[in-house]
Amino acid sequence: MKQTPRKIGIRNDLDHLPPPYCYRYEFDIQLQPSFSVRFSVEYYDRDDISVEEIEAEGFSENDDFEWEGSLPEIWEKRVENIVKELKKGDKKGNLKITIDKEGYFSSDLENFDSFVQELIQAVYESCGKQNKLTLELIKLPENKKLNYEISFLQLEASINDQKIDWIKSHKLLEDIFSMDFDPFNALTKEPTKKGIYLNTGDSLWYKVDSSVKSTNGKSVYNYFDNLFKEFL
Repeated sequence: MKQTPRKIGIRNDLDHLPPPYCYRYEFDIQLQPSFSVRFSVEYYDRDDISVEEIEAEGFSENDDFEWEGSLPEIWEKRVENIVKELKKGDKKGNLKITIDKEGYFSSDLENFDSFVQELIQAVYESCGKQNKLTLELIKLPENKKLNYEISFLQLEASINDQKIDWIKSHKLLEDIFSMDFDPFNALTKEPTKKGIYLNTGDSLWYKVDSSVKSTNGKSVYNYFDNLFKEFL
């Protein structure tokens, strides 16, 4: 695409999820003459579910959401870059992408989905719906600590207040959140016994190889231990 488009539309319906999880989202992104974003989320198929059942799954009676505003300039460049990777034409499926009302598709859906999820997090962070993502690691009895903070709004990440490369931080998040977490085996208070513990911001402390494990059953202790060696 030789010139910057005026408007990008992204619409997706996650109807493969059962209620109360199924929802559709929509982005209308204006690039010309100025950068602005309109975002909406609509949950559906909840008529046959009681409010108690919905709340038991961590939702509320009405989780629909709308927002319109601007994001930092770095997001304008991010949108322009993702547009360059799109190809003209329509593909079957729930994901619909339009550029100035013409159909486009992504040949790398994993990368495009990652872009969309980060954009959603940036919107939530911008409006105060969510805070920056924070992770905390503690190694005992050495009392070593790592504080990992990531801002999707600013596309910045840091460990112990030292900035780290965005791509590297993204890989770190992918590695950690691909692991299995067992909240029923986690601690509700800051740990005091020997081990490495992870706090993902949900007030729980997950002990490595106990309440956070690899999906293939292998130990992840060395992975986390190496983070201390790298960043301390």
